[in-house]
Amino acid sequence: MKKIILTVFSISLLLLCILSMASCSNRLDAPTGLELDIDTQTLEWKKVDGARVYTVQVSGEEREKTTRSNSISLEYLEPGTYEIKVKAVGNEEEVAESEWATYTFERIAESGLRYKLINNGTEYQVTGSGTAYGDVVMESVYRGKPVTAIADKAFANNRKITSLVIGSNVKSIGKNAFTRCSELTSVTIPESVTSIGDYTFQSCKKLESIVLPDNITVVSPYMFSWCSALKSVTVGNRTEKISEYAFSNCEALTEVKLPDTVTVIGEYAFSDCETMTKITLGSGIEEIHTYAFYNCEAIKSIELGQKLKSLGSFAFGNCKTITTISIPDSTESIGDAAFEGCAALETVTLGANIQKIGIDAFLDTKIYDDAPDEVYIGSWFIATKNKEITSFTLADGTYGLADCAFVGCNELQSITLPGISRVGSYAFGYCSKLWEVIFDDSLLSIDASAFAYCKVLTDVTVGTSLETIGNYAFYGCSRFNSLDLPATVTSIGTQAFNDTRAYTEASDVVYIDDWAVSLKEGFYTDVVIKDGTRGIANYSFYNGMIFYTITIPDSVEYIGRAAFYACQYTPYISLPEDLKHIGDYAFYGCASTWFVTNDVFSAESEVVLDGVTVIPSGTEYIGRSAFYNCQSMVGLDIPGSVKEIGPYAFFGCANLGDSQIYIDDPEDCLKGEVILHEGIESIGERAFQNCVGIADIVLPDSLTTVGSRVFYKCSNLKSVKIGAGITEIPDYTFYNCTSLNGIEFSDSIVSIGSYAFRGCTSIKELEIGKNVENIGNFAFYGCKGLDRIVIPASVVSIGNYAFRGCSNATSVILPAGLEVVGKHAFYGISKATVFCETEFVPAYWDERWNTSFRPVVWGCTLSDDGSYVVSFTKHADAIDNIDAPNVSIAPARGGYIFSGWSLTAEDEEIAYTADKLSEATDGTALYAVYAEDVTPPPADDTTAGEGATEGDGTGNGETDSGNTDGTEENNNT
Repeated sequence: MKKIILTVFSISLLLLCILSMASCSNRLDAPTGLELDIDTQTLEWKKVDGARVYTVQVSGEEREKTTRSNSISLEYLEPGTYEIKVKAVGNEEEVAESEWATYTFERIAESGLRYKLINNGTEYQVTGSGTAYGDVVMESVYRGKPVTAIADKAFANNRKITSLVIGSNVKSIGKNAFTRCSELTSVTIPESVTSIGDYTFQSCKKLESIVLPDNITVVSPYMFSWCSALKSVTVGNRTEKISEYAFSNCEALTEVKLPDTVTVIGEYAFSDCETMTKITLGSGIEEIHTYAFYNCEAIKSIELGQKLKSLGSFAFGNCKTITTISIPDSTESIGDAAFEGCAALETVTLGANIQKIGIDAFLDTKIYDDAPDEVYIGSWFIATKNKEITSFTLADGTYGLADCAFVGCNELQSITLPGISRVGSYAFGYCSKLWEVIFDDSLLSIDASAFAYCKVLTDVTVGTSLETIGNYAFYGCSRFNSLDLPATVTSIGTQAFNDTRAYTEASDVVYIDDWAVSLKEGFYTDVVIKDGTRGIANYSFYNGMIFYTITIPDSVEYIGRAAFYACQYTPYISLPEDLKHIGDYAFYGCASTWFVTNDVFSAESEVVLDGVTVIPSGTEYIGRSAFYNCQSMVGLDIPGSVKEIGPYAFFGCANLGDSQIYIDDPEDCLKGEVILHEGIESIGERAFQNCVGIADIVLPDSLTTVGSRVFYKCSNLKSVKIGAGITEIPDYTFYNCTSLNGIEFSDSIVSIGSYAFRGCTSIKELEIGKNVENIGNFAFYGCKGLDRIVIPASVVSIGNYAFRGCSNATSVILPAGLEVVGKHAFYGISKATVFCETEFVPAYWDERWNTSFRPVVWGCTLSDDGSYVVSFTKHADAIDNIDAPNVSIAPARGGYIFSGWSLTAEDEEIAYTADKLSEATDGTALYAVYAEDVTPPPADDTTAGEGATEGDGTGNGETDSGNTDGTEENNNT
């Protein structure tokens, strides 16, 4: 019996073991691959086959997650360290649940601010306040990535945050970022910040103090306007400009000290800072704009420095407690009502170089109110309070008459003004009985409308030194007929003598002495300006008048501003032999006009053309937009007497240069070029922009100043020689010059600006000047023709995207002294290997400098001139990205072909070819072997290079902003 019982027990135990083993064999695998997504604070794991749900245990609390989501957010956890357990659960009748998988998670304390990934997921931007409140310290690094920006309107209208410390990696703060943060009392801004947008802190009515970092060069518009509790402001030591309304209506602001670097104070910048008692402007101030300190009633005195050039209208208007002001010798103009309402102002010292004082500049001041009928300030006559005067005797030593000094003095008949040099605008305007005015040889200028509507004025003596007559100076002087002008006159303004007797009695061209001052309305086929004429006044023949020819005699020395503006249907205009000055907009838009010299006109007025516009040899100045869009101009010869070529001077002259056009007969074809002679010193921005015909240009050694975009989009420009006087190639200078393939840099160049050669797709060889220190953002972006890029030893900085898209480059050499390389600097160089003289990545190279992940060879020895690689030693860290596509560790050398690597400097036996370099053992010194390239050069290809697109699809393209047509901003009509 016992034996039977024992047998039954054994069988039962065996069955139990079998069942147990079966159960064990059907147990689910424990979850694997537990990994935290640091950006979202989500724990993820790999899916487990057969799992129905997952159980997650956090601090003893269990949660179930369906198999559709093999993850759990840990965002909700408080700061601390947690052991997270996860197991898979199946159908318990058929398969057992898994063992626990564990993950240790540290929840780092966070401010609660809201963040967004930017720059391809490499940085964070603050986009909102999130759950943050009270005193907030912003993260410098958030979830493993730097916080580099605060977005536009990120904290706008916030009522919870009382103070904020901005993270130390933030570089930019967007527009309206803190607008109307009504409880914000303090903000700490780190030195890393380089830009702060418009309206950033506007109406933060509890903000009490602010310290701006040194890297802020511009205090943006409205940045602190209406911050009514702001008492203390510290401006950074590199700030250059205080923009409009920057601190307006800061009622509690008592004192401001500006560094010497500030040169401009914008409109209304400190207006209505009613309790401000002291402001230190610094020694660098050059411009104080209109209303800058208007209604700052508590200011008692102010130092203006020794560089101030202009003081705007109402700049210190209604500053009631100022008692003393000293205007420096550097100041040239004081605007209208600049000190109006400064009731306590009793002492004013004027600098020696004041040329203009505006109307009511000192009205309602103590010095004005205490004066008798005649108000003088320094050597200037400001105004007469008695408008009924019949005669007047000027005080000895008086230098100038302020604007409106005698305006409306209807009983004044005759006046003698010895010693007067400057006559202000409307100085005698509407003096209805004034018939005689006598100046002596001191007179230099008569400003706009100075004698406007003096209806009986007939006799004016101006002496022998007069230089300029302003717009409308004698307009409406209906009895005025003539004026003896001295040879010193260089400019007469718009309609200066219209509606005078001289105008009404003229048959066509109106003359005052030896100046042509206007043309009477009418239809003219030919205009012949009479011999002996010395000058042509501003806007004399402007606004689309139709002439067949305009003959200018050789005696003319000055062609005024917009004198022939938009005479677009005039076929021929002669340029006089004695010409000295071509004014701004002089021939703007004369699209169909041929510019010739008088010696090519025949007796029958038939024109002989050689296709070249020769600027007369005595010309000294070519003004802004002077020949804008003059498309019939084929060739151009500018003599060395021309010192300055203004902005937009030849903008859009599409046929200018190596173009061929014909007039009547295709066989009579004209071919021109652009010649700049030694002596030229300055060329303004966009001067030759869109001159698509220019093929070659030589910039003379005398040239020292070149504006931006000078040869912008000159698509047929093939070669450029840059003279020794130029130290900087400005932004956009050769942008999209798609045919450019020959550049001769001078050793004087130290800087290449942003976009300077962007889209120059035909450049194949590039030898950057040996003294260049800085290469700007996008400087050579899209230069697809470059086969090798050699950075000289002098370069310390390469900007963002500088060589992006140079897709045909096979070799890049970077010297040891290169301190900064910007982000994506070499993005898109998909065939190149980079050879670096330094042995490791320098600290200030952007981590995204090599975003194409091209092979990088570190620790290279370069030739004495730094133009090619001599050797390097292979070791574990010597080559990055050796497994990248298209890898060929083959350095380039001009005029040679790379053969391979040898083991000694003397032995040219190839030990390793470029594609077998990985086989070399670590520690091996490798020497580059080059063979002279005897391949014959290809036939000359005159086809223009491929154009570059305006943008790159990434938001990093250039935006061409600003005035691009060179049009007159104020035509005085």
